[in-house]
Amino acid sequence: MPTGVTIVSWFDGKVQKGITVNSFTSDSLDPPLASVSIHKEAKACTSLKNKSFTINILSDEQESIAWHFAGS
Repeated sequence: MPTGVTIVSWFDGKVQKGITVNSFTSDSLDPPLASVSIHKEAKACTSLKNKSFTINILSDEQESIAWHFAGS
């Protein structure tokens, strides 16, 4: 995986979930808003809908985490 891989993570009930994404967009600094694009048929799309999320920018040393959330 290339440098600067991004994981979006959220809590679904009591379970932490996440997805590896190619990029995210900063929409506003005040208030702080960001958006990500996820294919509408991805399981993560339904699970993430209407939930707060965290954007995690990973280092090269965290490549295994990116692969964990990348799925198939």
